[in-house]
Amino acid sequence: MKIKAKKQFQLPTDGWHLAVIADAVDVGIKETKFGLRPKLRTVSFLDEKDTTGRAIELWSYYTCSVFQTSKFAELVRITTGDNPKLDTNGDFDTDGLRGRQYWIKTERRITAKGTFANITALKPSQSSDQRLAIPLDYTSTKDQHQQVTNRSNGGFGSPEADRGVEFPGD
Repeated sequence: MKIKAKKQFQLPTDGWHLAVIADAVDVGIKETKFGLRPKLRTVSFLDEKDTTGRAIELWSYYTCSVFQTSKFAELVRITTGDNPKLDTNGDFDTDGLRGRQYWIKTERRITAKGTFANITALKPSQSSDQRLAIPLDYTSTKDQHQQVTNRSNGGFGSPEADRGVEFPGD
């Protein structure tokens, strides 16, 4: 088994950046200053490029709460233009955030643990803003799990098994 080295992130410059949400990942129950809380991580790509020419990747952590004053509910309102909508089970599906754009303001902060790009403000994107795309080589956590499932079930539903098959709408 190979273990990946810790991912090295290039920090964005301070200021406003256009961003697109690529993923929302359940990271489980984490200790916070308010006790144990369910947390999620959003993965966004910015309009700023790193030294390799790739869009800078930014991770943001939220408590899994759609209460109107929560930071996550604010992100949902800014990216969708509406309050979080719950399904019939009372759940919010984060898949609807994928591909949503917004403006994010970052500011570097130096702490004992290192230098971080803190998010200081969010605002909605406008229809006149450039459209950002999720990098083609990015695989969401959900898709990574699906690929593992496809390999374990003999390839059913995998791109290799579906190659050459015409689907409605293609």
